[in-house]
Amino acid sequence: MIYNKDDYLNRFDLARARIHDIATDTGNRDSIIPEYYNFFKRAAALLDYLVRLYDTDFDAVSLESLKKINAKLYYELLPEHYEESFANPDYCCRVMPDKETAQTLCGLYAEIRSSIPYVFEKNILGLTALMEVFIEIYCDMEHDLLVKDNTDEISFKDEYTYISGNQNGNSGGSGSKESGRLFFIKDALYYYVSDYSDVLLADRIRSQMTPNEHYSEDTSHMDDVINVLSDESEFIKKIVCDSDLTDLSFLYMYGDHIGPNEVKTAEYLNSLSASQICSMAETFVNGFRKGYELYNIDLKKKKTVNIRYNIGFERLVREEIKLFNAMGLEVTIYRAYTNLINKNRGISIGYKSTSPNPQYDYDHREDDALFLDKAYLYRRLDVIKNTYDKYENEAHAFAGPAVMEIFGEKPFSPVMKDTAVSYTREQRYEITHYRSLLSELTEKYIKSSEVSFTIIAYPVPEIGNDYQNIFRDTIALNTLPDDKYRDIQQALIDELDKGTAAHVTGRNGNKTDIWVSLNTPEDPEHETAFENCLADVNIPLGEVFTSPVLKGTTGLLNVSDIYLNGLQFLDLNIWLKDGLVTDYSCSNFADAPEDNGHNNAKVGRDYISRNILFNHDTLPLGEFAIGTNTTAYVMARKYGIESMMPILIEEKTGPHFALGDTCYSHEEDLVTYNPDGKKMTAKENDFSKKRSTDPAKAYFNCHTDITIPYSELGSIIVKHADGSETSIIEDGLFVLPGTEALNDPLKESD
Repeated sequence: MIYNKDDYLNRFDLARARIHDIATDTGNRDSIIPEYYNFFKRAAALLDYLVRLYDTDFDAVSLESLKKINAKLYYELLPEHYEESFANPDYCCRVMPDKETAQTLCGLYAEIRSSIPYVFEKNILGLTALMEVFIEIYCDMEHDLLVKDNTDEISFKDEYTYISGNQNGNSGGSGSKESGRLFFIKDALYYYVSDYSDVLLADRIRSQMTPNEHYSEDTSHMDDVINVLSDESEFIKKIVCDSDLTDLSFLYMYGDHIGPNEVKTAEYLNSLSASQICSMAETFVNGFRKGYELYNIDLKKKKTVNIRYNIGFERLVREEIKLFNAMGLEVTIYRAYTNLINKNRGISIGYKSTSPNPQYDYDHREDDALFLDKAYLYRRLDVIKNTYDKYENEAHAFAGPAVMEIFGEKPFSPVMKDTAVSYTREQRYEITHYRSLLSELTEKYIKSSEVSFTIIAYPVPEIGNDYQNIFRDTIALNTLPDDKYRDIQQALIDELDKGTAAHVTGRNGNKTDIWVSLNTPEDPEHETAFENCLADVNIPLGEVFTSPVLKGTTGLLNVSDIYLNGLQFLDLNIWLKDGLVTDYSCSNFADAPEDNGHNNAKVGRDYISRNILFNHDTLPLGEFAIGTNTTAYVMARKYGIESMMPILIEEKTGPHFALGDTCYSHEEDLVTYNPDGKKMTAKENDFSKKRSTDPAKAYFNCHTDITIPYSELGSIIVKHADGSETSIIEDGLFVLPGTEALNDPLKESD
């Protein structure tokens, strides 16, 4: 594909004129099937509004007008309006005659909504591509050649070949007029995402590693690409580094939904002193630096670091950029896109805002199931490989991500909709295989053993009236003294290193009863099986962790209420045998009316399969840890925000068990030492041992921590080879000598 600027300007003008005609012309009502007419009119009206906004100089727009524009763009997604939005699959299926066509058009509508950022970034290529695919689909429906055919059945075998190979059973071959119509719509979407992956997906990979430029100079036609794509680094730099952050207009320059969280966060950060902001930034950046020291990696070989944050934190990000620059690192920042080409299936990677409606996000998490097949996934891998090849030096110089998470949003348990698109069993297999291949590919260019990261979390105003107090307490939590916890955690490790297994049980209604098999150091004078985790990459401090032995790790893990990957799980049960998940359940949907004969227990299992097991048939227990940050636990109870705590902090507030890869995924051969000088040896399990012989079976490319809070924790007992036992925790309190100080916050709270 050739990306000539003048060509795209002409195409953009032609497309916007056609969109305007569709949005305003009532004379085409008779040429569109009545049940679909309102969809195309409303979708065209949205696109028409977007392309008119494209011409706007937002710098010249008043704050009040910017607020009105933002409110208009996201109005229909708000829960009170979502029920009658074409972004809602329930609504589409209710007003359209065919479920699969309705689902596909609903996916198209969500894709149109995902183009809102293109308007603010002045991304003419992205907007033009989307307008053209919409017009193509509209014309198929407008001409409706299939409806004009007198037969009820139509054969496509001779004249058309559907590139997806009819994997979903929805297109191609013989079928009704409706299936033929669906064929054309999905065909258009397929080629849209496939054709533009070589630019939009490639640009996303590139933007991770190369600040302030789009493409290297060794390509012949990429100068034209620079002109039709926005320069995201410069776009963000203008907002974060050059804006007057006391004028909240900057919030609305992104194009993302701006709600109370973003506005009040920016206002609160503006109220803090320069020294407070600097101290917060130093904690964050120093955590990143400590990661390189901890793993003995040479930071001087690195050139870029990627910052990820929530909109509203710009004053803090600005200071962090200065500190990273002082370390010799340039900063890359990119958006957490939601379009079909760049979305990350439920996990937001990049800068973002809080969602206007989590149910909308959940409804569209698997929209690519509309067209996804093996050919498309391999097409993506080719694009990614070619991009990494082009930027191989930049990839090797990438230092890793620096992530600021947020917490305090109301716990969300989605409505499971039959109308929402979801992967078939075959697609789930292909996605899982694709992720494995992608992990291998990425590891080739950005080696886990040669990069580090840091991650920290702050509350957002949605957390409640105590927001400012919680924010101040979180800052204190993030700066707890290493020395105190180093010694306490070493006492825990010294005892755990003597054991062959740990027995964890629950209380106060918690049904946990699980044995975890432990590695025993061969040379206990110089080796350890548990890492002493202080405030380095993973802030705040407060845990000791290991990769457990799978054989013998058996039992039930139960938590009453937990928030994982942005979703709430109630009465979560995970059964394991020899370190592998054998069964699971939750009660999220126990009180929901059974619909269409679906069993609510099966709905809960599917919810866990998609969002904890990530479509794997099973997962191993990749980590066993004991959290020691009782201060964090007490803070959560003090404000009644236990269910809102991010896993980053929650994992420090009790024992936790991670399903998936170990903490040392792709880093097993990297030599690391605890503060006492002992070498960490428990870095692999039966799966990761295959990394050299069968890499595709070595990793699962997920890692989800599940924490039992102290209030639900009965005991942790270490069993020794001779059959003797030592208690670490009894009735939720630390009883091992040398750890008693951890009980002080708990007792004060009681």
